[in-house]
Amino acid sequence: MWDGDAGAPASVHRRWNAGDPARGAADNTKGCPRPPRASGYRDGSRASAFGDARATRKWKGRSLDLLEAMHRRHAVRAYTDEPIDAGTCDDLRAQIVRLNAEGGLEMRLVADEPDAFGNALLHYGVFRNVRNYVAIAADQTKDWERRCGYYGAQVLLHAVQLGLDTCWVGLSFSKHQAARHAGIGADGKVRFAIAVGHGVTHGRPSRSKTYGQVASVAGGIAVPTWFERGVEAALLAPSALNQQRFMFRLEADGRTVAADPGIGPYTKTDLGIAQYFFEVGAGPHEPFAWR
Repeated sequence: MWDGDAGAPASVHRRWNAGDPARGAADNTKGCPRPPRASGYRDGSRASAFGDARATRKWKGRSLDLLEAMHRRHAVRAYTDEPIDAGTCDDLRAQIVRLNAEGGLEMRLVADEPDAFGNALLHYGVFRNVRNYVAIAADQTKDWERRCGYYGAQVLLHAVQLGLDTCWVGLSFSKHQAARHAGIGADGKVRFAIAVGHGVTHGRPSRSKTYGQVASVAGGIAVPTWFERGVEAALLAPSALNQQRFMFRLEADGRTVAADPGIGPYTKTDLGIAQYFFEVGAGPHEPFAWR
């Protein structure tokens, strides 16, 4: 849960409005060097949505793919003093620049900065020693809430692939301080943060809804394996207050998935995160379309 637990071609995968271009890497370079600017993907393909989705990264001395990262990811609120090494910062920032260009967001990695989480209390506990985080900023343009979730989820899982612990945060940090240290001009644009670093522990699984509580299928059609895998993966995604109010329905054509955010706080952002997890679970070669 948030805070407290916390490729198919473009013709078959509806892409959200990309919005504004990338605004560059984080201005805060304390602790990590700043990488050169990188361009976003151009073709709008499923592979672009994944970035290097099927590529693996080293995790504690071995490769970790996205499916493993989803299972390993748990919300972590307490971190050690171990810094994030420069190479990891470079890698994560380069990914952020690509996703900013694709998603029309302004995400920035801020390293070795304690102010944003200095006195942040959670409903479920206290953040401790959070000194590294990704600030997620967006104008209130079309689909901004869901885009924050969809593209932020890619940053979150990439951080796990790089050997970092994470926690998606919606409320329990200073958005003003995050905007100031990230070099984002209008602090009102900062919507979320992802705490990153080396956790005191790697966290633990949270309770989850079941497949039947979040998925349905139009009558008379067989349920394809990719749909089941996608739903099960979506249930691993972080969700505000662990509410998991999203619903996925496979339509009668057997290829269209209707995604409903449900009603409640942050549900559109939750849906964006869950949709990315669904895509990873379904696999990069399944030609389904979102509705």
